[in-house]
Amino acid sequence: MQGVLDVASSSTQNASSVAPWLNAIDFPYMFQSNGQLYHFFMNPKSDKFYRKVYREKNRMEILFVLCEMRQLYMGLKWKDKPPITEIGHLAGTKTA
Repeated sequence: MQGVLDVASSSTQNASSVAPWLNAIDFPYMFQSNGQLYHFFMNPKSDKFYRKVYREKNRMEILFVLCEMRQLYMGLKWKDKPPITEIGHLAGTKTA
């Protein structure tokens, strides 16, 4: 009526106050790379699994996604080892 458009920026943790199911999703652990995350969010096939649900259940539209995942930087002793793809691969390491 007033021509105002609500715009917000939020992480899944912060957005869970509006869409509680977002608190149960931990995207950085569901995907192995930023590329996989961007593919999921931008691929029209994922619309029915994520964006459509968000749109219909919360009456909100996701316009942009910044897929900056949590990162662990491993030391030089890891340079010749295969990529870490499971939490078990971190056994015996010190993380802070």
